Amino acid sequence: MVRYPATYLLATFVSMTWAQSPAGQTAIPKNDAYDPANINYGFGGVLPKDVAFRPMSGRERGRMFMNDEFKNLGGYMRALGTSVIDQRQDRPEAWEQNAGGYARRFGSRFGKFAVSSGIEHSTAYLLGHDPRYIRCRCEGFFPRFGHALAYQVISYNREGQRVFYGSRLLGAFGGEAISTAWLPGQKWYVEGYQGAIQQISIGTAFNVVREFGPELKRKFRWKR
Repeated sequence: MVRYPATYLLATFVSMTWAQSPAGQTAIPKNDAYDPANINYGFGGVLPKDVAFRPMSGRERGRMFMNDEFKNLGGYMRALGTSVIDQRQDRPEAWEQNAGGYARRFGSRFGKFAVSSGIEHSTAYLLGHDPRYIRCRCEGFFPRFGHALAYQVISYNREGQRVFYGSRLLGAFGGEAISTAWLPGQKWYVEGYQGAIQQISIGTAFNVVREFGPELKRKFRWKR
């Protein structure tokens, strides 16, 4: 388990906030121009509050997964930040404390997140869960903040009803457990539940940034 979870969350939050700067962003299309398979780089897949919900097709889901996993700067920043902490904590100890050891840790982190995301998206497709972050239609800081926290484990189904988003929990646990195939000296069930808690915690920080990102972006531009 990570010895300093607060440091983990701070590193993730700073990385994601950096990734949202105007240089790293594309504008979110509105209304009829909105393509659910597109991602806003740094945010990932997001349904804006001014776009009506409709379920994603299988093709859209596949395109979104590829875009989000391999074209999203935030994913690389997440792997970068967490692998730096792994390097500082010498985790796993069997890997060297040099550039080669760090490269293995970065690859391990990216692989974990890719496997987790693949399981999540596949399960979401089978169960009809929507894998995007759906921005709150509400107003006010606290309702929106609560929405961001809840939507780590809540999503919409094909009928547009709120449901428990078990796909995310299964993906987080599965990706971490499978990673023991290349992580020396790790037990799959321990790595699975500890890593899942870690991923859900990091994902919650992501959601807060996704929810309030437009305001942060406007404030950043105004200051510049």
